[in-house]
Amino acid sequence: MGALVHIKLSDLGWIQERQAREICSRLPYVSYGLEEDRRARIQYYMTYGCRGERISPIEIGFFTHRERDKAARDLFEKVAREVDVCVAMADATADIIRSFGSYRTEIISPGVDLAAFYPVVKLGVVGRTYATGRKGEGIVSAVMDIPRIEWHFTGHGWPGHTTSSMATSGIAWNMKPTAMFGARASWSECSVISAFNGCRVRMRPGRITRDGTCMSKPISE
Repeated sequence: MGALVHIKLSDLGWIQERQAREICSRLPYVSYGLEEDRRARIQYYMTYGCRGERISPIEIGFFTHRERDKAARDLFEKVAREVDVCVAMADATADIIRSFGSYRTEIISPGVDLAAFYPVVKLGVVGRTYATGRKGEGIVSAVMDIPRIEWHFTGHGWPGHTTSSMATSGIAWNMKPTAMFGARASWSECSVISAFNGCRVRMRPGRITRDGTCMSKPISE
């Protein structure tokens, strides 16, 4: 006797094969492969494009999206009308399928293993601080406890325990004395590019409107 559920794949070596393998490892009554299993009571076509004629009492189609090519669009609609259950990954695809009169449509969104995928935003704060606090140190301090943010600064004096300073993370600094400010950092062109590309988000906080530059916009507390 064959499996109760058989998953027919469109191809090997891509994410659908991994999905089928994971399902089979958890459910002993499921099998998968490139060919149909006519003994199975439920045939699951992953994706809809590999379905031909009906061979099982219950048939399910997996629909990722609808192609622009006319032949592919026609096949999309044909299979959606003929299978017993349609599985979509998003509301947009499900709405298209339901417009054909296929009301047995389920949405299964792609899963994410949060233990394995732990996104961190690398945020770069550009600028030096002043004793007056006008550079927005208070703004930065107020949000530094937000999780999953990796903070990087172009200078010293910013609040909190920073992940690193751009001065120690591949950014070349040359401290040169100036009459007005005492000391300030001078970047080479490649250092500025490196700093810009190294962070997902760049922020130049400040409490004074325009702050004397043409590209800044104040962030209010």
